[in-house]
Amino acid sequence: MDDHKHSATGPTAPLGILIPVLLLVTFFFAAPISAVHMPFPEWTEVDRIVATINGNPVMLSDIMIEHEFGLLEPPRGEAGSIDDLIEPYLNRLLILEEIGEVGGFSISKTQAEGAFRGYMTTFGGGSAFKNKNDEWGTDPADIKRRLTRALTASLYTESRIRFFVNILPSDVEEAYTKEPDRWGEDSLFAVWDTIRETLQEEAFKRERDRWLASLKTRYNLHMVNGNNGELQ
Repeated sequence: MDDHKHSATGPTAPLGILIPVLLLVTFFFAAPISAVHMPFPEWTEVDRIVATINGNPVMLSDIMIEHEFGLLEPPRGEAGSIDDLIEPYLNRLLILEEIGEVGGFSISKTQAEGAFRGYMTTFGGGSAFKNKNDEWGTDPADIKRRLTRALTASLYTESRIRFFVNILPSDVEEAYTKEPDRWGEDSLFAVWDTIRETLQEEAFKRERDRWLASLKTRYNLHMVNGNNGELQ
């Protein structure tokens, strides 16, 4: 293996990062961004381009498939409409663009297979999975590939951003002193872990938002107006 290549391998790899969105229902594909040329149920919305990344179209049908198969969920607090799924899916594609550009990050075959087994368990078993594929006209191998891509993006995001998130003891003490009402009437010792975890989550979100904003520029993300097809 190349000395510069890093792999999220091993049975103890942090799958929990992704499970809340993927396996129990993530966030973010080395494969080209393109339309999925498959027959869709007659009741689905007519397919359209929702955005382009580096000039490549991102199709609404891909978003619908990912959501229908439990691979994509809206942000917390959102209603859960198709529109709420667009940004998380675009974020995922942008992250995969960076992975493809910089290289050196992958998950092992063992980890991918383990994730798929867990996914099948939460999906309801082989019969339910087959019926869903028959309903949507999708290829089970494609769904497995989508799962692997989503897992790769999620693990990459976690490993990349955590490097920049460093909460010091002085940060915890300062937060406790400046916002005492936020932490209740408990002592600093009693709420230390709560404050530290909260600050870590907030710092993670700030760094993630900054990073994603830079990816939108770097990979030429353009939204497409759903009504007239004009680029925004």
